[in-house]
Amino acid sequence: LTKGFKTDNNKIISGIRGIPDGLLITFNPDLKDPIQVGLIEYECFGESKTKSTDKSNYMNSQIIPQLMRFASSFSVVTDRQTREETINEWTRKIIEFIYNDNNAQSKINQWIKILHKNISEQLIALKIQEALTTAFKSSVKVILIIDDLSSEQKETIKNVINSFKLENGNSIQFTGYVVRLTQKISLLNNESEYALSIQ
Repeated sequence: LTKGFKTDNNKIISGIRGIPDGLLITFNPDLKDPIQVGLIEYECFGESKTKSTDKSNYMNSQIIPQLMRFASSFSVVTDRQTREETINEWTRKIIEFIYNDNNAQSKINQWIKILHKNISEQLIALKIQEALTTAFKSSVKVILIIDDLSSEQKETIKNVINSFKLENGNSIQFTGYVVRLTQKISLLNNESEYALSIQ
């Protein structure tokens, strides 16, 4: 859960905190910020919202505000203390997850060893914490996975999310993927009835 804004009397304003559906941490040693964080939100219009007006209303009243909440939590629009609290809490939870999963621990340890040659085993955990904290401050992406998204909507959301700046001056990034469950039309495998399509 993100921390959310506080009023003058130190109460948290309701309705502006949120929890993403997933977190994606990626590594690319060739980038300036090699470890990057993706906040994943899954949405589905499904069979209940078939009219374009229903979809548009839901997009504008639910989906975009939720994505903005995630972006604002790590942006300079949120006061430093609240932002730091969210980053510290999320970093702690990620590290907790890493050290409770041997595969995740092995993978991220390799990342740190690539970034810091000849690092001692005792320093790896500290460097993981530093790398995650840096990622939350300099390289955050909001990822929407949904069953319907026009190129115009995608561009609009991208512009909105890009308006949120991180501490280093970078914009928060946005990516949208359209994923649909479709009936498979294939005679090669009689066992498979459905397939996922990704756009």
